[in-house]
Amino acid sequence: MITQEHHANLGRVIQRSWSDPLFKERLKSDPKAILAEMGVDTPAEVEIEVVENTAGKMFLTLPAPPRLETPEHEDIALSAMSSPMATCTKTTYKCC
Repeated sequence: MITQEHHANLGRVIQRSWSDPLFKERLKSDPKAILAEMGVDTPAEVEIEVVENTAGKMFLTLPAPPRLETPEHEDIALSAMSSPMATCTKTTYKCC
């Protein structure tokens, strides 16, 4: 589960990368170590890649699809996604 503390620590990583070029280079070369130093835990089996938006290039990161708990949840989610105005309040997703 991602906590407010996790988000705050990640925010500090981003802020520091903007103000400290050496930190940013270390973050790009060894993101897991730097994230751990800054209090951001990452699962051992997850690979981290750091990319940077610039004035001439922007990255769009697509999140992994949610893992659904049961086939009924998948049916509900698929029907909700088929309509841009639909809202599904019965589905419980497990993230990450």
